[in-house]
Amino acid sequence: MKSSRMFVCIMLFLSSTVFVGRLIGDVPEPIAHYTFDAGAEDVTGNGFDGTITGDVYFEDGFMYLDGDDDVVDIPSIGTFNEITITMWVNSDVDLEPIQFAGGFNTHNWVTGAVHFKLNYGLLNVGISGFGPDVVGVTPVYPGEWSHIALTVSLTEVALYLNGFLEAIVEVTVPQDLIIGDATIGGWNLDREWTGLMDDVRIYDLPLTEEEII
Repeated sequence: MKSSRMFVCIMLFLSSTVFVGRLIGDVPEPIAHYTFDAGAEDVTGNGFDGTITGDVYFEDGFMYLDGDDDVVDIPSIGTFNEITITMWVNSDVDLEPIQFAGGFNTHNWVTGAVHFKLNYGLLNVGISGFGPDVVGVTPVYPGEWSHIALTVSLTEVALYLNGFLEAIVEVTVPQDLIIGDATIGGWNLDREWTGLMDDVRIYDLPLTEEEII
């Protein structure tokens, strides 16, 4: 009888416990997700559909941009202290001599704007008001698919290339990050991407390294 009462007490305690953090096996859901299967729709159903500018086209589930006034505009999503942005990219051109190629760029360079892109072939994120850009170390080569990811938490900014940590910088004061009101694939019809992009995901939380992998 005593052991039965103890079991009931333990179960009641567990059922009333508030878990902090993510449960094992819990898969984070993006707040915006662009698969580019047939267009620039946000497949989450949250309504953050993209608008095509230029002669962007979609084929075999990928988005192709020819580097001439091609971008996808996305609407304002919100302001967050913690985010993740991930995407697949495959360049048709050598990125080494190109500044600020493609990526995800907030329209206006105001405090909290996020510009996540490649700079001279290296991962790069600039956050207005944060400080110097955070820069990766491994080149992204043309003709190869590469997965790039940015995470911002209350304590750090991190860049990942193909699942490997490229750079990390401490955050001393949490930032109010503007997400959305941005372009995918270029910087306001300037410095556009030439090649393929796929599976752009935006989260309102920082993914762990294991989740990015």
